[in-house]
This record gives sequence, C-alpha cells and structure tokens, in this order.
Amino acid sequence: NELHTNFRQYTVKSTVSIILIILFIISVIVSFAVFVLMIIYHYSSVSVITGAITAMLSTFATIVLSIFKLPKIIADYLFNKEEDAHISDIIKNIQKYELDAVKLEKTAFIDAEKEKSNEQNDDLSIETSPNNNGIEPESLNKEITTSP
Repeated sequence: NELHTNFRQYTVKSTVSIILIILFIISVIVSFAVFVLMIIYHYSSVSVITGAITAMLSTFATIVLSIFKLPKIIADYLFNKEEDAHISDIIKNIQKYELDAVKLEKTAFIDAEKEKSNEQNDDLSIETSPNNNGIEPESLNKEITTSP
C-alpha cells in the first residue's frame, strides 16, 4: 500500500508540475508577444519596458517556486500518510460491532426460547393439575351453574 501511495503522490506531483510548466510557457509567450507589440507600435518608453521586465521577472520567480513547491504541498494534503491505520481501525470497529450484534441477537434468541419453554411448562401444569380442592374444572363449572 505504501508503494501504491508513493506512486499516486508521484503521479499527482508530476501532473501538477506539467500543468504549471505549460501555464508558465503560455505566460512567457503572451508576455513576449505583448512586449514585441509594444516595440512595433512605438509604445516603448524606458519606464514601460522596465515595468514589463519587472512584471515578467516576478511572474517567472513565482511560477518557478510554484512548480517546485506546490505539487509537494498538494500531494501531502491529498494523500494522508496515516490513511492505512485509519482504515484498519474502521474495519476493526465494524467487525467488533458485528460480533457484538451477533452475540446480542443470540442471547435474545436463547432468552426467548427459555421463556417460551417456561410458558409451555406452566400451561401444561395448569391443564393437568387439579385445583386446590381436588375438584376438576369441569365439575366446578356445573356446581356454579346449579347453585342458587
């Protein structure tokens, strides 16, 4: 995984560097074209030419620095170095949750089975045992209906 992450970082750095180099070349060409047009149309005083050269040099320095530093900064923020540890922690927590859920479900199922068997045992003992006086329930119903 570390090799794959390093390759992805290298790919991102290379892509950003290529894009920055292309943008730098375009800006140099446009600056040069504007400079040439200023000379052709005789709009070239010393202050204008020095201003254009100063702007081109500061742009050149900014672009060169960004070509070297920006891809590294982007790659560092884009690819978390602790990503594998975080993913393994997440997987571990999911597995623990699943095991706890299965244990809880199994415990609930066993408790329900015990309660069901207890209810069946209670029902059997009520149906087969005589009442407190030793009288069967059928004869009790007859006595209640015949008594005044």
